[in-house]
Amino acid sequence: MYQKYQKRNCWKLSEHVDSNLQKPLQHPIFTLWAGNKVAMWRTADPHTWVQIPPCPLKSMKRVSLSLLVLFIVLPILALSASPQTSDGEENLSDGKLSIDIYPEHLPKVLAGEDYSIPFMVKVSMNNFEEEKYDIKVCVTSDPSKSSVATQVWSGSKWLYSGWYVFHDVSFVNGNWSGWISLRFKQSYAEYKRLMDQSSAYIILKVRNENNEVVATHRKVKLLDMDDSTKNGTFGGLIVGLFGQKKYAGKIVVVRNENGNITGIYSIEDNSIDEGYPRRNGYYKLSSPIGTNYTLDIVDKNFSLLSRIKNIIVRQGIYDFDLSYSNGTLYVQNTGNFYDTVVLNSSDNDIKLLPSEVSLNPGEICEVRTEYNLIDPREITVEAVSKGDISVCKNISIKLVPVGSDLSVEWVKILNESGKRIDRCVAGEILTVKGLIKNRGTEITNESTVSFYYDIE
Repeated sequence: MYQKYQKRNCWKLSEHVDSNLQKPLQHPIFTLWAGNKVAMWRTADPHTWVQIPPCPLKSMKRVSLSLLVLFIVLPILALSASPQTSDGEENLSDGKLSIDIYPEHLPKVLAGEDYSIPFMVKVSMNNFEEEKYDIKVCVTSDPSKSSVATQVWSGSKWLYSGWYVFHDVSFVNGNWSGWISLRFKQSYAEYKRLMDQSSAYIILKVRNENNEVVATHRKVKLLDMDDSTKNGTFGGLIVGLFGQKKYAGKIVVVRNENGNITGIYSIEDNSIDEGYPRRNGYYKLSSPIGTNYTLDIVDKNFSLLSRIKNIIVRQGIYDFDLSYSNGTLYVQNTGNFYDTVVLNSSDNDIKLLPSEVSLNPGEICEVRTEYNLIDPREITVEAVSKGDISVCKNISIKLVPVGSDLSVEWVKILNESGKRIDRCVAGEILTVKGLIKNRGTEITNESTVSFYYDIE
């Protein structure tokens, strides 16, 4: 619907949406009113003018030519200060940028966690002028928002992805491409806005030395990894360990039966701090739940190295709890799947029986400790899930010797008057007192204490 402005000799810059359109235009449109004429300028193409049918405004006067020229300049300045994004490619001079490879679905944060599991995208810039650029990659609920919901791996640490984290990047021959790792952070305000949404946007922005910015974005779907979020697609984890060390640092991709990428991340050891074990071949990534998925191992150029078919994705996690009471260690499966937990003692003199326990969800198992100690000792028991080796927990327990463990804590020698002495004379009557303590685990009914007198 057209907006009317009744002031004399006025001109007005406003957003316009044609009521005859079935849906809003993809790009914001600036509208110029001049008497009973109206012109529309589309920000995606500043050289194109589209005429809109006249709207009779009897009280409006014709604006002067100088004001018209000024009016044309204003939206151009606004565009340079606040660039628009689109679902595709944008131009900075003759340069083009794109988000080439990305998962169709991104995982939301699991309940009780601070971050989502990470995911990767590949971006590229081509035919740019040979200078230095700053690059920003992030995820937001709306391309028009400046706040973001993700962190980005800078190469040494996780940082807020709303910043231009990659500074002064040189484009060799005007071209550059790279893999970017991202993850949602639960405490970010923008994540709280999208955590119950079904979709989000991956944003790519490039800024040159003159602070000119070009941007593009891709719309993706969101995964509900558990019941702590809603309105997304039900998602699950694919976790495993490739036996060959040659796959360390490579990329693992999950595809659905149509060949679409539903999840993507790098294989350990990838020099990224996700809290995963630094074990070559370990991988974890997300995908919508379902069957007939394919797992591809590719290099940085996306060349296929290996393929595993018939992958099943289920919603849930691997997890367990450890506790210790009255000499017994307890292991409980608190995850969603059948799992085997491997137990190791920090002390080779201490045996854990059994050293592996296989449990259904919710099941508890008792583990005995077997040892032969002279003195009390504190050890650490480490437990690792076989289903997901990133689930690793420790517990410290204090062990005491088994059976009786008698020790003389102190000895006192008293004369006839009860005074404590450390020497005596011939014929003097002495009393010897001592404290004996049992530090063991069994009761001792009888004991004999012997002592001698040193004549030196």
